[in-house]
Amino acid sequence: MRRVARLGDGWFPAANNPKFTISNPKDLRQRLELLKIVCDEENRNFTDLDIGFFYTEAISSKERRNKDGDRQLLTGHPSDIAADISKFNDIGLGTLICIFQRPGLSETIEQMEWFGREIIPLVREL
Repeated sequence: MRRVARLGDGWFPAANNPKFTISNPKDLRQRLELLKIVCDEENRNFTDLDIGFFYTEAISSKERRNKDGDRQLLTGHPSDIAADISKFNDIGLGTLICIFQRPGLSETIEQMEWFGREIIPLVREL
């Protein structure tokens, strides 16, 4: 984070970083608060940074549960997925990178089309 504060134009953490796992907006908010502190220490304006997030799990219309039994982020009903994305937006996320890859090309394209048809319109309404 110190390198980001000193030299970077932005910060795009990956969800599966073993040192700082991010599995929900609350986790990301905590990391952003830490980055703000480091930016202050480096005399850097936090708001000058582009903030993104690389979610490393596949988005799915099939609801999955995490180890705590909660619905896994970006899975389930389109309105739940749109609400997840909205929560990231609310904490200042500018870019969300998602994985649509499936075993085959046709399934991957189908997943991307589903997202564009079912999720994006809901996110735009929020």
